[in-house]
Amino acid sequence: MTLSPETRALLGDGRTPIAGLMKALAAAEVELAAAPEVVIGLSANVTIDLLGLFLRREAALAGLRARIVVGNYDDPIGDVERFAAAGVQRVVLLPFLDNVQPAFEAQAATRSLEERDALEDELRSRYRLALAAGRRFTSIHVGLYHRFGESSLPDGQDAVADTVEQLNTMLRAEAAPHANVQLIDVGRSVTAVGREAAFDRRFYYRAKAPYAAALLSDLARRLAAGTRGFGTRFLKALVLDCDNTLWGGVIGEDLIDGIRLDPFDYPGAVFWRVQQAIAALERQGVLLCLCTKNNPADVADVMARHPHMVLREEQIVARRVNWADKVSNLVALGEELNIGLDSMVFLDDSAVEVEAVRARLPQVTVYQVPAQLTDYPAVLDEIARLFLGAGARAESQSKTEQYRLRAAASEAKASFATHEEYLASLGLEAALHRNRPSEAPRIAELSQKSNQFNLTTRRYTQGEVEQLMAAPDADIFSITVRNRFGEAGLTGVIAVRYEGDRAVIENFLMSCRVLGQGVEFAIWSRLADHLAERGVAAIEADYHPTAKNAQVADFYDRLGLGRADDSGAGTRYSHPVAGLTPPASSWVKVTDA
Repeated sequence: MTLSPETRALLGDGRTPIAGLMKALAAAEVELAAAPEVVIGLSANVTIDLLGLFLRREAALAGLRARIVVGNYDDPIGDVERFAAAGVQRVVLLPFLDNVQPAFEAQAATRSLEERDALEDELRSRYRLALAAGRRFTSIHVGLYHRFGESSLPDGQDAVADTVEQLNTMLRAEAAPHANVQLIDVGRSVTAVGREAAFDRRFYYRAKAPYAAALLSDLARRLAAGTRGFGTRFLKALVLDCDNTLWGGVIGEDLIDGIRLDPFDYPGAVFWRVQQAIAALERQGVLLCLCTKNNPADVADVMARHPHMVLREEQIVARRVNWADKVSNLVALGEELNIGLDSMVFLDDSAVEVEAVRARLPQVTVYQVPAQLTDYPAVLDEIARLFLGAGARAESQSKTEQYRLRAAASEAKASFATHEEYLASLGLEAALHRNRPSEAPRIAELSQKSNQFNLTTRRYTQGEVEQLMAAPDADIFSITVRNRFGEAGLTGVIAVRYEGDRAVIENFLMSCRVLGQGVEFAIWSRLADHLAERGVAAIEADYHPTAKNAQVADFYDRLGLGRADDSGAGTRYSHPVAGLTPPASSWVKVTDA
């Protein structure tokens, strides 16, 4: 189910009034009647009900229905228990400094250090208990404290500022041990919308509702970005036009000395700054591609010789520099990189190109260079939030090199007579690891991103991975792969639960970048050895069909497992451990790390 263009336009327009937004949400809930539901709990020491409306908007834009559960007033510990009983998946804890005690900011200057420390201890105790009890949730988003009133001191460093810093230091310390906790800088939203637009003093004094719609709308957008669209959006590639996108002017007409790209001169300084932001995204794991109507030699010349060009050839993983239509080129880029169109963001200056992509490839997220060029860096900030709102993993930061190695391997393939000869030439090595806590972040990330080779599409948070690793009746096996071209990294996960003498494969998933090389079969003999050592007699495994994992519908059949039960919801397989004989993959060397 998807939103109609009309409904999406109303929801996506930040200028839509509350009444119009409510009407659009009513339409969205009809259009998304069969869509998955995300349940969000709101807990605060002030009234924030309007935040629920904006979170419903963000969920609808992500293709989900949102159910909002509002907690009790100033009761984070009790709310966590109530939320668990109500089936809440994601929690927002939003403390408001001025209301931790009545008119706190007005009294801050008269409070002693001992009183401030006592307040910190009280709040620490509450949040420690709440966060510990909240490990079951997919995510908990805790708002950092911020000030309500303005400081009268020139440097702003008054007693309120000191308290904000002290309490936020406490929150950071309490959040650090919890993999499912994410801190939210509410002060950034205050700055983004402006202090006057952020607060409504009338409703604060009358109804303990200090936040105006503008702030709560901005906060909802940041929360959605921080959860990657509530777990629906895993963007991988930023696809870039060149003329009037990476530089000012048209290279074919203005030539290399005539395009505008200069850190000390307008408008070149804007394009130079934008390139710096794009380069920062590449360093944090975003794949950069070119899709531009140009002569290849002209673009290559700019990237190689222009003194102020920030982006260079080695940072671009794939390119379509030609005169073909950009819709076809985007499809070709997705096929080359083996990523879905819904993993792409496309940036172009042309309204014609932007509208063509939006109309023909609605899966692609599209941005246009703004007519007011000084707004362009802010567009990159928004794009960065889409890619990095939930953080960048260490392994994600080497993505460009990994895709480059895969391209090199593909080029080498052409020189071999058979596919088997090519695979044998790669020097493939796969290592099977068991319960490595240091790998939990990457395992969680891979479970969230993988769709094609994912037998059940069960998703895990980092906290859930760590819990399974520590559980006596479960194991998390990870697979790392390398070949003669370099490291592919952690590219596979097998989650196992033990029930008596049976091992139930809760999920098996692999990254698309190592598929078809035999690794997916080669590691099972080594896994069977581990299971036999534990005393496991039989393996059971499930395949749950989805819109994207049809390619692995018969994987367990090819592995040699027997079908035990078929239903519309999927297939259950079973096989003795001792008799497991996977298809031969002699070219893969499998080790225990």
